[in-house]
Amino acid sequence: MAAFAVPALADDPTPSTNDNNIAEGWAHFNVTATLYNRITVNLVQPNDYFACFEFRSDGDTSQAYDSTGPNGGDNWNTEILDGLYPYECLSTISSLEKTLYASDYVEIRFVFGGEGDERFGWERLDVADDVSDKVTCKSGGWETYGFDSQGQCVRFLTSGKDSR
Repeated sequence: MAAFAVPALADDPTPSTNDNNIAEGWAHFNVTATLYNRITVNLVQPNDYFACFEFRSDGDTSQAYDSTGPNGGDNWNTEILDGLYPYECLSTISSLEKTLYASDYVEIRFVFGGEGDERFGWERLDVADDVSDKVTCKSGGWETYGFDSQGQCVRFLTSGKDSR
């Protein structure tokens, strides 16, 4: 199953989208793999300054940091009012692969760090929803998801146990 981003609507604090950022050569993410209950993305910062991506799963707003915790609860972009979520920052020209877990979907946004015109709101990525879909592992699909063999991939899809 391919994962497609559902872009957020552009607005004042988030005037861009991930697709626009890719076209412009700005900070963005690429989906590298999607399997049952997880999706792997590559975060990309092609410029030499901070770019910070936030994550949440299944629209769960309780994943925002508590205001009394070590990260505080307010987003460092004061225009963003729904809190600060778990995040990764890239500080120089670099990339980072990250696997995110969810029952139905994960969301990624870029609202602090970087330049203001690069910021985008929550973009939804659906995870694979059928653990019995063995077609995923055929025709080299097992390699796409980092398995050592087609059998290892099928075992994961049927049992949910990852033996990599």
